[in-house]
Amino acid sequence: MGTRKVVYPRFNLWVAVLWGLTLMPAVLLLMLGLTTWQGYILLGHLPIVSIDDPKFINDSLFQRLYLLTLGLYLAASLLRYAWLLLLALMLWCHYRYSHRLAKAVLYGLAHVSVYTLSWLVIAQDPLQRLAWLLD
Repeated sequence: MGTRKVVYPRFNLWVAVLWGLTLMPAVLLLMLGLTTWQGYILLGHLPIVSIDDPKFINDSLFQRLYLLTLGLYLAASLLRYAWLLLLALMLWCHYRYSHRLAKAVLYGLAHVSVYTLSWLVIAQDPLQRLAWLLD
């Protein structure tokens, strides 16, 4: 009979926090899209950088979306280093307690790919949505 290792509930909490930090840039992309869509509905055309300033669109729903998206962008920008440290800790824990290198590598690859692809799309800013939002 083999010994069974106990996974503590706090470890599951850290995994949930890590997934939340990993998905934050993807949620930011979704919020950018929603804010742009709401601006499109209110303006009648896609918002133009330096012409359609989002601060001056007078609609309560739009202003809530705008402030929420700005706050999410600030949080995502500030929590990048916390994500990296937590990912390194979780990878070490997965390798240390599961003794399966392939599982730890796949776990890390899933986090890194989702996080990196989201930030690459944000950095490219194909429709200049982020530039419009920060205008």
